[in-house]
Amino acid sequence: MSAATDGGKLFFGGGNAMNCVDIATQTEEWTFTVGAKVTTTPAVCDGVVYFATGKNEKKLYAVDIATVTEVWSRSLYGSLSSPAISDGKIYIGDKEFVIHCFDAGTGTEIWNRTTGCGDFGVYSSPVVAGGMVYTAANYDKGTIYCFNADDGTPKWSYDTGNWNMAQPAVSDGTLFIGSDSGYLYAFRDPPINGDLNHDWEVTTADAVITLQMAVGAVPAIDEADMDGDCRVTSVDALMILQVAAGSINA
Repeated sequence: MSAATDGGKLFFGGGNAMNCVDIATQTEEWTFTVGAKVTTTPAVCDGVVYFATGKNEKKLYAVDIATVTEVWSRSLYGSLSSPAISDGKIYIGDKEFVIHCFDAGTGTEIWNRTTGCGDFGVYSSPVVAGGMVYTAANYDKGTIYCFNADDGTPKWSYDTGNWNMAQPAVSDGTLFIGSDSGYLYAFRDPPINGDLNHDWEVTTADAVITLQMAVGAVPAIDEADMDGDCRVTSVDALMILQVAAGSINA
């Protein structure tokens, strides 16, 4: 596992504890003892550090950095999958082949999805991008998964044919991930016409962006050219409004 930082402090697991070190002075500030080995790289956001423990305890912790007190904890069999934080939510996989989404403030589970079953689990650390969460699981070799980040709806999966513990990376709308198959994979979803803010829906917000493109306030993109005349105009914004209302198809 690796260390995480909030800019002034380093956080890292060591045995049955989460440790905090001041970067400037290189001195240990505190140690938070838990009931089992810390299995994950921690994640830090808004003054709270999040991490999971393995067998003999099986918990996901949220610990206040300033007071060194437990904010909340929830049952979770920690693997090497480290928590990802996005939009007030915590995403993490476990050794029981489940990927979870928790409310970062309360620890309430928002959704979970089982990816498979067997001797291994979700070791890949999830990545959130474009309204989706991506991870991989070592079931029937290494399968890559994409879920809707809000409600966990499965979007797609792909079996690489070999073990996969790699963390995905997303750049410019393309997902990259390696596998023990010896290959680096790149996945890209086809764009949805009219979905200009890449939230997988065509709404009035996309029409507003189209109008900004029509007047030159933001650069125009192909997905905004709804009528196929190689220009982005107010006509395209009107068509996007019609798609949002269900009057026409994208």
